[in-house]
Amino acid sequence: HSKLPQPGQVSCVCEALLQAGDPGRLGRFLGSLPAEEASRLEASGSGESLAKARALLAFERGDFGELYRLVQSRPFGAPHHPFLQDLYLRARYREAEAARGRALGAVDKYRLRKKFPLPATIWDGEETVYCFKRRSRAALRDSYGRSRYPSPEQKRRLARDTGLSLTQVSNWFKNRRQRDRGGGGPERFAPVIPGQAGARSPDEPTPKWDGVSNSCTCESSADRPPPQKKIICKQATNQDET
Repeated sequence: HSKLPQPGQVSCVCEALLQAGDPGRLGRFLGSLPAEEASRLEASGSGESLAKARALLAFERGDFGELYRLVQSRPFGAPHHPFLQDLYLRARYREAEAARGRALGAVDKYRLRKKFPLPATIWDGEETVYCFKRRSRAALRDSYGRSRYPSPEQKRRLARDTGLSLTQVSNWFKNRRQRDRGGGGPERFAPVIPGQAGARSPDEPTPKWDGVSNSCTCESSADRPPPQKKIICKQATNQDET
């Protein structure tokens, strides 16, 4: 009989399919796991990746109650927080839009974030301002004070230091310059969310959701970071003893 996949293999496959943004293949893979084996894996080192994959599938089919249950089912490591936070907020927005029969505005979304704060299982507890952590916002403002037009390398460094995506950093500077030119009021900026109306201006390249690190990874050619190494999973093989 075929050997059951090891926890590390399941985690690797889940992360690779999440990175590829392929919910269809992800669903087929999870569906191929025997129920008893899936339960065993949930309690193993693959539990976080497995729950994250199931949360995405719950979002895709509109089962938001199951998504909320999954994100609160266990504490997740910090590397999983950006993906799950984004998914959780998108679910709250989509659920509210369906109930109200209209698209949400910035104020609507702000009120939802206040009403439904991020679960402690996917949040490190640091206070955020308009979805940005205070230290990230401070770093952006400090950099803006030195240069209103940072170079691509400076943007990449800011993205690494703040944990934001390049798109978020670029949009923050763009919004801040527009606000300064127009004499705007307090800073109001939300991170780019895949599928969210108004998340980018028509002259910007279409963001591509990487499904793992954060909301978007697409930038103009000047801002695009070096390509990341793909996750490669090697299937373990059994060698017959002679």
